Amino acid sequence: MKNKNTCLQCGDVGHKTSLVYCKNCLQCAVHRYCMDVMPKPNHKSPSWLCEDCRESKKFKKRRRLVLNQSDNEISAERVQTLSSKLGQKSFLHSFAGVRGTTWAEPLVRPVWTGSFDVWCNESVCRRMDGFAAHLSVKACEKVINEAAAFQAVMPIEVLPRSYVWPKSFEVSGPTDDNVAVYFFPSLMKYESLYDYLVFEMMRDDVAMRASVRNTELLIFTSIELPSRCRRFQGKLYLWGVFRAQQAAVVV
Repeated sequence: MKNKNTCLQCGDVGHKTSLVYCKNCLQCAVHRYCMDVMPKPNHKSPSWLCEDCRESKKFKKRRRLVLNQSDNEISAERVQTLSSKLGQKSFLHSFAGVRGTTWAEPLVRPVWTGSFDVWCNESVCRRMDGFAAHLSVKACEKVINEAAAFQAVMPIEVLPRSYVWPKSFEVSGPTDDNVAVYFFPSLMKYESLYDYLVFEMMRDDVAMRASVRNTELLIFTSIELPSRCRRFQGKLYLWGVFRAQQAAVVV
């Protein structure tokens, strides 16, 4: 697949023979000449771990340490039931605290499942089914309220990314702190369609926009994020950020 042969550092295919794949997931790659420490020319098979796998290994070590302490036992069942015993906002903070999370990641349970009505222009619309929205563990109460207003079928505009790119991203770019919601396929049967949509958006450098109450939901591909958070479970994905409705421009 195209995205599997794309360097996480420079975002380009470049010289395929120079790609070094993550020894753990075998899905992410980086050029030898883009690595933090470039291997010697005679080193044919350098060892490299992508950011997700490095962090995953760190988390597994932390989790084992916690589970070995009888006073701090944490079971999967306990984590799953926290949301029913606490308010949604409290659950977000509790989940992040339990996991020791310092970077953003999606909550397991989707806050919305539905379809996109994708408007490419005023007369062409295509229905795309099988999307699931997952809040970020760093989501604030305002984000939770906005996500609760998602329609079952969400009207979506496809626009040039530069047209809707927030000014706050122009200087240093977005980070995982800016991710309000993650969009994934709701079922495995929708994965191929979802992957192709991500590819199309990257290829054409476009974004999506939807109106939600008094805000706009802007949807971008994860290639716009720092390399350490561009992939979830080894794959590129879609993420959204909310901003206030923009006034119409009179031409």
